[in-house]
Amino acid sequence: MIRRPPRSTLSSSSAASDVYKRQVSTQSTGNNRRSEMEAARTFFDACEAGKGWEVCKDLATDGPFTVQANDALPGPPITECTTISAYCDWMKGVCDNFGDKATVDIHSASFDDEANMALFFATFGGFSHYVYAIKMEGGKVSALTKIWNDTHAGNILAAAPPAE
Repeated sequence: MIRRPPRSTLSSSSAASDVYKRQVSTQSTGNNRRSEMEAARTFFDACEAGKGWEVCKDLATDGPFTVQANDALPGPPITECTTISAYCDWMKGVCDNFGDKATVDIHSASFDDEANMALFFATFGGFSHYVYAIKMEGGKVSALTKIWNDTHAGNILAAAPPAE
């Protein structure tokens, strides 16, 4: 609810008018947060579905990608991905390899207004937990960090019975 200044203080210099101006400003920030979060979620969904850079490039700049990992999984090392485009294409390879088992469940999603950053806590394939920190600028992803224990994921995969 927006509170309007009392009718007796319509002067633009009144304290009540200043409060009203701050509330209007906060309301527009809320709309910006919602649109930035929607853009981050659209990127997250496309990347995690293995759409690759060809689709994700409309949702992001080719900014930096960072991850702390040990390259414990078979296939191309994730630590060689240093840009968002390289990571999107890496993720496409993972999804292609997993086929129907390339599922994603989001447990929590939030947006930090001060940092202009979306956070997603999710599980891939029913066993691999991770967090994305997605920096947003102008409605596009400008930087991506993946917080993930790939060694744990590799151990689970190694212990799984062979696919039939």
